Amino acid sequence: MEIIQSEITNQLQDLSTLLSRSLVKFFKEPHNFLIYSRDVIFEDNIRNVKTVGINAYAWQITKIKVGAHLKYAKLVFKILKMTQHPEESCIKIRWRIIAYPGNFILFPFWKTKLWDLRASIEKDEYWIDGFSVLSVGNDGLIFKIVCDQVMPDSDKRESTEKNVLATKLGVNI
Repeated sequence: MEIIQSEITNQLQDLSTLLSRSLVKFFKEPHNFLIYSRDVIFEDNIRNVKTVGINAYAWQITKIKVGAHLKYAKLVFKILKMTQHPEESCIKIRWRIIAYPGNFILFPFWKTKLWDLRASIEKDEYWIDGFSVLSVGNDGLIFKIVCDQVMPDSDKRESTEKNVLATKLGVNI
């Protein structure tokens, strides 16, 4: 039993290493589909899409990449945290996609500070936080991917909005 657990741990470690290198290049390089089972299940709870099979998964990844590149000038995929869970035979990834708009200079040029271009771009950036669970089979291949969007804490957002409103009105809270 301990040999099997050790083998699972090694498989998860190898996949984690591979994923940590490839996911940061998600929007820049072709995706490695060799680490997935032929019957991979992809549950994208962000877009409410569920597919079965490597071809359907590849099509969804292509649609995500092409759609994002058409809408945004620059895309950055960041891994915030990656953990291995041998008892569940899965890898859990907390990630963020940062998207910079493509038309930030052409249309609202009067808002763009050319002397501080980086700050102007970052002010208009859009980001999505997500959490993915990748289940790994006995063959060492990923057989299921579940992606969920992580929402910000609404209590924190409400208090920030109240503080901004209070500041605008000149009221101390």
